[in-house]
Amino acid sequence: MKTVKYLLLATSFITTVSTINAAEGPEIFKTNCTTCHTVGKGKLVGPDLKNVDQRHDEKWLNKWIRSSQTMVKNKDPKAVELFNNNNQIPMPDFAQLKEKDIKALLNYIKTESASLTEVAKTPNPAPSVKTIEEPEKKGNDPFISFFRDNPVSIFFFCFVLLLLGVVVVLVKALTSLTRVSYKRE
Repeated sequence: MKTVKYLLLATSFITTVSTINAAEGPEIFKTNCTTCHTVGKGKLVGPDLKNVDQRHDEKWLNKWIRSSQTMVKNKDPKAVELFNNNNQIPMPDFAQLKEKDIKALLNYIKTESASLTEVAKTPNPAPSVKTIEEPEKKGNDPFISFFRDNPVSIFFFCFVLLLLGVVVVLVKALTSLTRVSYKRE
């Protein structure tokens, strides 16, 4: 579990460094938050951020975004609860974000949340009649569906493949070293 935490932190750090100068809410969210969060699509690594502005005030969110672990270490009750409810996986600090960037990010999340709420309030339209020419929107292959619906799993799948490659190379190297040492004797 600790390995997963460190991998997530490393991934978040890489995406954070590349977007220090982002100025737009959607861009800030896309480059800093989508690794762990969604707005209205359920929990990934961290919680779904839909209506987060209704669960926490802006001042608290600002402090949380800048340094969640500082809040946890200072025993902020909401911060500790949030940390514990998310498998104690720490959210990376975004201290480099300016006040206006955080405000833009929170406005984007609020706008997205509101648009999802409006969609939920509208009555369902009549289902469209499916014709023979209309292709299936989602594949029936469960393997592909799993990776499409869980984007973080692609990262872990690639990491496992990389790890297996390293193990194979190390085993081959050790085998050849062993052969060389037997020939000397």
